[in-house]
Amino acid sequence: MSRLIDLSHPLYDGSPSWPGDPGISVTPHCLLERDGCRVTRLSMGTHQGTHADAPAHFLPQGAGIDQTPLSAFYGPARVLRIPRGKGEPIAAVDFAPHADKIAEGSRILIHTGWDARWGTGGFFLDGPYLTADAAEFLAGKRIALLGLDTATPAPENAEEVHRILMEAGVTILEGLANLGQCPDAFTLAAFPLHLKDLDGSPVRAVAVVE
Repeated sequence: MSRLIDLSHPLYDGSPSWPGDPGISVTPHCLLERDGCRVTRLSMGTHQGTHADAPAHFLPQGAGIDQTPLSAFYGPARVLRIPRGKGEPIAAVDFAPHADKIAEGSRILIHTGWDARWGTGGFFLDGPYLTADAAEFLAGKRIALLGLDTATPAPENAEEVHRILMEAGVTILEGLANLGQCPDAFTLAAFPLHLKDLDGSPVRAVAVVE
């Protein structure tokens, strides 16, 4: 029987958001005792919590999240263990020990350990980051998906790194959790909401471990 490991951070009223993005608000709309049912009003940005970026996030003519092939979000994934701390880079040379795992169409998830800092000061802006040459390396491999346990591939040169990956057709997942509990290989399921033409979406990312 398969074992499921949640790779998503929880969403709740006031949960952490990227600085400057809309905060998340969770408020009652209908009450069981008053209205006979419960309905909750949910307000948040498209990049809240564990989420997927669409090409429209950075590319002027980029596709919306509803146009990203669903196949990118489901299938075999490989975890690369690259421990990193505050402000430490991940360069192309760091992929050398993992060369046999990185192939065209693969889903690559980078476990730095930074997800342990979720909810603490500096999680969003101080984390490890991909260098431009690391992004070029992955883009050149034509991988299908890149997932990270950091808030962004690169807080300082975000536009450059996102563009390199997105222009190569690489789908990006950000803010993954619990990769340290996962084996090196499993089936990933991390579908976005069907949000028409939008630039991203929260996901419920799950590792399906046989």
